[in-house]
Amino acid sequence: MSFESHDLGQTFQKTLIVVGVIIGIAVFWLAREVFLLVFAGLLLGVLLDGLSGLVSKFSHLSRGWSLFITIFTLAFLTVAVTNLLLPGIIEQMKSLEVELPASIERLRAYLRQYSWGSEVLEYFPSFRELAGESNALLRQLTGAVSATVFIVLRMVLVLVIGIYSAVEPKLYRSGFLRLFAPRHHERIERVLAAIHDRMWWWLVSIAGSMSSLAILTFIGLRILDLPLALSLALLTGLLTFIPNFGSIISAVPPVLIGLMESPGKALAVIGMYVVIQFLEAHLVTPLIQRRTIRMPPVLGIGAQLTFGIIFGFLGLLLAAPLMAGILAVVQSISNERVVMETAPQANAT
Repeated sequence: MSFESHDLGQTFQKTLIVVGVIIGIAVFWLAREVFLLVFAGLLLGVLLDGLSGLVSKFSHLSRGWSLFITIFTLAFLTVAVTNLLLPGIIEQMKSLEVELPASIERLRAYLRQYSWGSEVLEYFPSFRELAGESNALLRQLTGAVSATVFIVLRMVLVLVIGIYSAVEPKLYRSGFLRLFAPRHHERIERVLAAIHDRMWWWLVSIAGSMSSLAILTFIGLRILDLPLALSLALLTGLLTFIPNFGSIISAVPPVLIGLMESPGKALAVIGMYVVIQFLEAHLVTPLIQRRTIRMPPVLGIGAQLTFGIIFGFLGLLLAAPLMAGILAVVQSISNERVVMETAPQANAT
């Protein structure tokens, strides 16, 4: 009877574990967007904590004042850049709305002169077919407005989480440690510190990539004499936060603006973006990612596709830092295991 009760106990325990895992997966799936927003907020908290640490180091101010200066400076720069660039963007969008259809029709007329061009155009709808009727455009505009409201609410949530996590990081870290037995606290503390360090240096590297691409794009667009060079360069830099796919998305607006002048200008813009992306991938990124986890390209693209399909655009946006965090966890646990295995041997000698 004792053996049977022991077996029943083990079976019941295993059943509870399986049920708990299933419930955990279900909860994560239902609240997947919440988890991603919390992760984005924590990532912002790491950025604010790192920047405030730099301010405190050079100004010798307290951490609280350094954090306040950091948040105020970032908010001021955001508002200033928005007020500086938004009027020009709105004006260019109005001209794009008027001139782009005529530019596309000129391009289609140019391609119809060749047999291969006519065959290609059969697979692409005209601009009017893409735009649709005015009612359809109105419905799209209404949907865009409602989507903008949801995006703003999500951004506010991320900002709140980021600021709170930067103000009291020890409070949330100690709360997380309470989920584990006290004997594991020291080891988990080292893992969390390693993850924080890796995420900070990942943010530093992506900021370097964003800045370098924005500068190179601005220089290239000025050489091509394309309007809104500063706005388009900043857009390129911001979209660099999304590796691989961000560079493709960022090239669309300048190509369309170049197409307003001539097909040759659009091709020149495409060639410029190809050259800039090549320089960034083979020169800039290897130099600034020396202290970060170098993610294999196939793994990075696979993570982006996977998270994008499962979680949508937010998953695509956060795929790179999520994978960097996962790799940091794996590396930290591996290092802890090596230390534990070598410690008995060192004590024996």
